[in-house]
Amino acid sequence: MSDILLSSQRQLTLALKQLQSAGNAATTGLQQQASQAMVQHLSGNQLLLQTQKGELQLPGRTIRGQLSAGQIYTLTLDNKDTGKLIFSTPPGLLQSGRSDVNSTTISQLIPKALAEVILAQSLSESLAPVTDKLKQSVNVEHNTVALSAKVIAAQGTRLTLQLANTQIDVQLPRPPLELSKGQIVQLRYQNTGEWALTMEPKAPASQNTVKVTMPANQVSPLTVLIAKDKTIPLSQSSVENLLQKAPPSLQPLLPLLNQLRTMPDAGALNVTHSGKVNLLLTMTNGTEKASISLSDTQRQSLQQLLPTLAGQKPTPNSQVITSQPAISGQNLSVAQQNADLVSPQLLKPSADSTTNQSLQLLLRRTLAIQESPALNMSKVEQALKDSVINQPDTAKVVQQLTQQLNQSLPKGTEQDAVQLRALLSQPAMALTPLSLTTSTSQQGFIGGLVTLLQLSLAARQARNQPAQGERLAERISGMLETVSGGNRVSPRGLADFAQAEQRHQLIRNLNLLLASHTGHKASSAESQLQGQDSFYYSLPVGQDSNRKDIELLIRREPPPDKKNQQQHGGDKQWNLTMKMDIGELGGLLAKARLYDTQLELDFYAANDKLKDKVIAFLPHLKKRFEALGIDINHSQCQLGKIPQHLQQRPYQVFETQA
Repeated sequence: MSDILLSSQRQLTLALKQLQSAGNAATTGLQQQASQAMVQHLSGNQLLLQTQKGELQLPGRTIRGQLSAGQIYTLTLDNKDTGKLIFSTPPGLLQSGRSDVNSTTISQLIPKALAEVILAQSLSESLAPVTDKLKQSVNVEHNTVALSAKVIAAQGTRLTLQLANTQIDVQLPRPPLELSKGQIVQLRYQNTGEWALTMEPKAPASQNTVKVTMPANQVSPLTVLIAKDKTIPLSQSSVENLLQKAPPSLQPLLPLLNQLRTMPDAGALNVTHSGKVNLLLTMTNGTEKASISLSDTQRQSLQQLLPTLAGQKPTPNSQVITSQPAISGQNLSVAQQNADLVSPQLLKPSADSTTNQSLQLLLRRTLAIQESPALNMSKVEQALKDSVINQPDTAKVVQQLTQQLNQSLPKGTEQDAVQLRALLSQPAMALTPLSLTTSTSQQGFIGGLVTLLQLSLAARQARNQPAQGERLAERISGMLETVSGGNRVSPRGLADFAQAEQRHQLIRNLNLLLASHTGHKASSAESQLQGQDSFYYSLPVGQDSNRKDIELLIRREPPPDKKNQQQHGGDKQWNLTMKMDIGELGGLLAKARLYDTQLELDFYAANDKLKDKVIAFLPHLKKRFEALGIDINHSQCQLGKIPQHLQQRPYQVFETQA
């Protein structure tokens, strides 16, 4: 465990929780999750509370009620007697449509892309009610939804369609050959998550069907089909999609979402009149099981471990709580959609000094151990390819985890934007004993690293305690069930993996990759506290020996003509700086400035050969931007000095070489 920055990760998590809870003292069902502890009974009538930040030992002689060893409880202080600590069962889900006097209903906005996947699934399973006006215009088959629409206007590659009482704009890859006003076309949502347009529904689809895109701030056509303010039950397949593709806005709900696997009818969807899709969860606030009397010293020690410990009981009346939504594409422009990568909405510059100190301490620690992510990733891949891992089932599990890591990184395809957004939006993870011993539903690059870390720790434990090998193999197989596709890890396979882990220092390299992600997030949080909108990230790109680091620096600032004005509202200019290594051609620095739909590009190449390559590529790049509705006002490439790093380093780090 010493290889994992548990204390540093905890400090970042607690610091961000303090920022997010600023100005909000109301106790809710979600906030109670941050005041939970595992109970263990010790000899001598002693009680041990294990929290994410540490442990606290209490005398059990004053306990009233009964507590089960190994059980997690929600802790609250009695609002009348702050010396009384109350143990309650954690929040649990109620079946959809049920209510309880001790329950809370959560309404969480689902991002547009994920909402479309789940709505298409619900339509194919006849769970979502279609409006009477559009029933004859819709055809649903195998998660593919086809709907008829009328052409209102066509200008270049932009098309305006009429669907019931709603106008839908679509962007074609090229101008259509023949398309007249009033013509009926077919808009099709495919199970790959893409939209396509068929010009003449009666002709073969392969001859006249093209992929189309839609404005990010436009409602999804699927929401137009569905009756508004009606409850849509979740199916098992919808729950799996929800868990596998859960965005950062749903991360705080994962303990509850995991319960949907066994009771999917405990969740439901709701489409509002504005076209937004909400996830509805009704949960119990927990039942009081026991209480214990605390001295002032014990209470203060406990509050240091659980800063969010509420001084009141959960409210007995039902209440509707709308969680802070993620910035999704349902009501924001292209530039605004990316705001959550730089500017978390709940970060406040007025955070207390404790938060600043925690972030600065974390930044010093992560910076001191920082290495090249590309180098660390290459070492991880070498460990996973070690020939010692030859047990069939274990090798299949390792292969699937390797694919998850590789598929989550940019590869120069059209899906890179989705993968980059998922990676940059992934919050820093708190690696606690509890999170490392329970199944993770996190997907993507960071989720793959955590799963590999769990497997590595189990293998190391099996090496140190061979008698526990079978038990550890059974436990880790259960934890990896969601990603292993039914393949299980055998005790022999665990022992082989332990050899590879020790030979390649796998835990150390996984730790460095996770610490790098945490450091980038902490640096962004510190920038927010200083009143700056900036975000830095370094990620590995490429394969094997060709893998290199790409550095990104994203800044948001007022437009040039408004920098000196005190009030400029939400009008912002985006600045992106990217540093990359183009193999044998050398280094390249790209600087982009985006304001509304106007883009300026400047490239700086390390040598003439690379400069000529970039200049030859610029016309193709302009066409790609024009297809996205972005106009390039200025573009050039010139020779220049490429900086060693884009990240500012405010802390002194000394290196020695022998």
